[in-house]
Amino acid sequence: MMRTLQTSLFGEITYSTEEIYVFEEGIPGFSNLKEFIFLKVEDSPFTVMHAVAEDTYFFLIDPFERYGKYEFSLNQSAREKLGIEKREDILCYAIVVLREPLMDSTANLSAPIIINRETRRGLQFMLEQSPYSVRTPLFRVEKTAEQEAEKR
Repeated sequence: MMRTLQTSLFGEITYSTEEIYVFEEGIPGFSNLKEFIFLKVEDSPFTVMHAVAEDTYFFLIDPFERYGKYEFSLNQSAREKLGIEKREDILCYAIVVLREPLMDSTANLSAPIIINRETRRGLQFMLEQSPYSVRTPLFRVEKTAEQEAEKR
């Protein structure tokens, strides 16, 4: 069944009920929002997780692509809640906070969004004793050798 949603980001979009992911517990701070669709932002590393019930959305990135050494383990409780049977069924995202200037934007690596693409269930997984920050810089400014020489 097809539905439409009016969004401030994309205008009116049409989606099918099969595209909805259910977050039974909601997202911390947004526990009333249980259903989301995922929209890829063309020509960018971003995906938007958009609520179905209202015009609330979150920018996401794939933390494994952006931060090469990112890793964690899902506990048994999370695997059961999502119905995870195979690793290939898992999608993982980090919520991004876009700031002005854009170079100050951050990603929350200590509470990734985990979804099971087969069961279409998701949750925000809080890493215990995480070495990661909720405000990890999204863009790392790499200094050139010339810039380093100027400092001396």
